[in-house]
Amino acid sequence: MAGTVTEFQTGGKVGEDFGPAAETNPSVAHIAKAAARAGPADLKGCAMSLAERIPTLTDEQVVNLLDNARRLSAEAATPRQAAAAELLPVLEAAAAERREARLAAAQVKRAAARGSRTAAV
Repeated sequence: MAGTVTEFQTGGKVGEDFGPAAETNPSVAHIAKAAARAGPADLKGCAMSLAERIPTLTDEQVVNLLDNARRLSAEAATPRQAAAAELLPVLEAAAAERREARLAAAQVKRAAARGSRTAAV
């Protein structure tokens, strides 16, 4: 089983040259070549788990990921189901926190709008 994203994408063949056929987008081909040359030892410091990436995601991405995790956790026992079940509480907490923040911001905005209307009268 692949341990990193790069190993998954390359079928475990990290560091091998896949030739011009692997370069589907020539404008970013230099990035793929650099990653292939770097190898897994150089990329260990760059790896982030999905749970660590949640704070960097947008609200829409968190909700989408939560929906996907809920769908996958309902599947039969598979590695994907186990990973989804592990992420579910973290995603639910993040989604709830963001929802509360949006509601609080909306309340402040409504209160400010009401205040400006009464001051204008």
